[in-house]
Amino acid sequence: MASTLKFDSERREMRRERHDARVARKRERQQARQLKHAHRLDAVTAPPVVVERGTSAREPEPVPEARVTATEPEPRPQSQCPVTQLPLKEGKPLVAQRERDVAAFLARREEVITAARAEAHDRIERIGEERAVADALGALAHSGAAPWRRHRERLAEAISTGRIPPVGGCARRACRGAASDAARTSRRAPDPELALAVAVAYAVIAQAPWSAVRGARAERAGAPLPGGASCRRAFWR
Repeated sequence: MASTLKFDSERREMRRERHDARVARKRERQQARQLKHAHRLDAVTAPPVVVERGTSAREPEPVPEARVTATEPEPRPQSQCPVTQLPLKEGKPLVAQRERDVAAFLARREEVITAARAEAHDRIERIGEERAVADALGALAHSGAAPWRRHRERLAEAISTGRIPPVGGCARRACRGAASDAARTSRRAPDPELALAVAVAYAVIAQAPWSAVRGARAERAGAPLPGGASCRRAFWR
């Protein structure tokens, strides 16, 4: 019991010493802050200015007045560009003319597609699906169809898959592309007769894609024309 009381008294004494030490440190910090603040005030205060009695203050020199004159802004020269001088109303006929040209082109393309499908239908009824598709593949392998070789390569890839829907879709897209070339009227446009012949060939394949897939008809795309005769007109048309 005595040892416990002694231990408690020692703890209280240690706490009292720590408290006194903290209070002393706090007072020292306050005194240091006060001294620092006093030094700052002494440094800020300026020394007194001594003015001699015998000297007089110099008068300030007069500053020359700056005269402000209002000048009218010079007119900007107008641009001589003929495009900027056009009125806004003249832009509408240009847009309308372009729209008419596009509409006329689409109408010509639809006419070519219609004619190609009609001729393809007549050929299939006259000589049968197998022979018509074989002739169409042989016509696409002709040297005159070189500008549309990309369409033939895509068709060959579709035929190699052995699926009928891809072959039909590829043939329809190629027919529309060839018809677009046949409907063009620019100087760089290909021969419209050749373009129409290509459109007819792809229209035949589009109407009977199963004949192109069946058997080994795709291999005949690189075969020469029957009889070795050269076509003076566009393909076999």
